[in-house]
Amino acid sequence: MNFSTNEIRTVKLILIFWLIYIFNSNSIKLLNDQSFNYFNKHIQLMSNKQHVKINSLSLIIAHPDDEIMFFSPTLLQLNNYLEKDIMFNVVCLSQGLDSTGSFKDPQRVHELNDSLNLLFNRGSNNEHNRNFKLIQLDYTDGMKEIWNMDLIVDDLLQNLNFTDNGINLLLTFDKSGVSNHKNHLACNEAVTKLLKYSNPDSNLIGIFLNSHSKNFFLKYSFFVSKLFTIIKLKFFRSISLFYSFCFPNSDFLQSYQIISHYDLNTKTNLSFTFFNPFAKYMLSYSTMLNAHESQMVWFRYLWWIFSRFAFINDLTIVN
Repeated sequence: MNFSTNEIRTVKLILIFWLIYIFNSNSIKLLNDQSFNYFNKHIQLMSNKQHVKINSLSLIIAHPDDEIMFFSPTLLQLNNYLEKDIMFNVVCLSQGLDSTGSFKDPQRVHELNDSLNLLFNRGSNNEHNRNFKLIQLDYTDGMKEIWNMDLIVDDLLQNLNFTDNGINLLLTFDKSGVSNHKNHLACNEAVTKLLKYSNPDSNLIGIFLNSHSKNFFLKYSFFVSKLFTIIKLKFFRSISLFYSFCFPNSDFLQSYQIISHYDLNTKTNLSFTFFNPFAKYMLSYSTMLNAHESQMVWFRYLWWIFSRFAFINDLTIVN
């Protein structure tokens, strides 16, 4: 088989991207550290009570496998940064359909539970494991299904223990959903309604995943855009070290930050990003392969190569 010059160049370029990604875990960790610091400071600001700890994180998804296909960067990074006594709840609103989309498949509920165990409980040492609770509901899956928002909100209130002694985080899709899926939109609508009408003392704060619904290239350009951030970070760090060596008393670039600065004295929405390094990406991918076996049809493999959500979550905090 003969390949054109452009095809060979494209393959070489993709390999270069992957090599940069694989060998820059430390830079990715630095980006995640900065993101978490802004995230943590901002939720304290948005909370009604200052200097309170996070009580719980609740992920609201539409289908089994949403947790790994869309939210793995956030789940894995927050699992890394948050204390292990913080409960992670996963609310799945439907049991999902089989791989052909024809009928409800109870196997997918077991696959979801297996997926969460692989993500959060990876060793025999309990100190490194995360307590999680899976809440499986039974709304009808389907693009044409319209779910009752009042019922969903009631289900969330009944199943999630929102205490007033800490911050309760609600993680879900944004108002566009991924590919405008109606079930994803319902997740956002339910959480938005819950945030709007909940008791202020419950300290509910929402985290919405940016679906990039109007930017097809960004949504399917895997981690490429973030590689330029890493290169930029390394460039300015090198300049900073050079100036520090040549001009020890200079404050040049002292305040430089790769991640945009947010004014922590105002209660505005905060956008930030979590980026899985290669090891975390492989954990997510292997979890999908081993736990969600019924869903691994051919186009899922392409998803794990090209989808931004497999590597990066762009998030917004709202309350």
